[in-house]
Amino acid sequence: MKLLHWPQSPLAVVYLTMLVLQLLGVMILFTLLVEWLPASWSRTVIILQGLTLMIAVVAARWRPPRRFILFPILVAIIAYLWDETLPPPSFNTNESHLVPFLIIIVVVIGGDLFLTWWQSQSFTPKRIPVYGKYVNLDEAAHFFNLPPDVLRMHLVQAGHPVSVGRNGEEYAALDQIIPVVTALRSQDRS
Repeated sequence: MKLLHWPQSPLAVVYLTMLVLQLLGVMILFTLLVEWLPASWSRTVIILQGLTLMIAVVAARWRPPRRFILFPILVAIIAYLWDETLPPPSFNTNESHLVPFLIIIVVVIGGDLFLTWWQSQSFTPKRIPVYGKYVNLDEAAHFFNLPPDVLRMHLVQAGHPVSVGRNGEEYAALDQIIPVVTALRSQDRS
């Protein structure tokens, strides 16, 4: 079982790189806001977000989502305003009431990025729920790393019935799916 899958396309590598740079910047920014690191680390955050923007410019031909452009700008602005050693403007002690508002913005946008990434991950069930002797055809296909249409076609060719449930989902008997999948695996090996 693999926990992390290496991206299969160059675009996925670009997006993953942008996401990692953004998350690193946000984590460092958070440690700055809670004062675990000195303010000079804000330069690192700005550089990371600048790298993210440069990658976004390179990926502009694939039209990355706007959040991959706006979020690094927002994080870099917050980091710049937090560091009082950089030229003005910066937060003064009387303007620190804006910090919780900015943290909420970063958390919301970061959560949005995380949910977008999470939804892009493919569905891989760890087990197949069995209803009587039957399993959902789509879940069984995903479990065995097969396209559902291929599994359905081979089941029908083998003369096994594919039942349609009340909700429109297709079901097949597990004891009929396993020999079909075994035959497909042996064809792939030869």
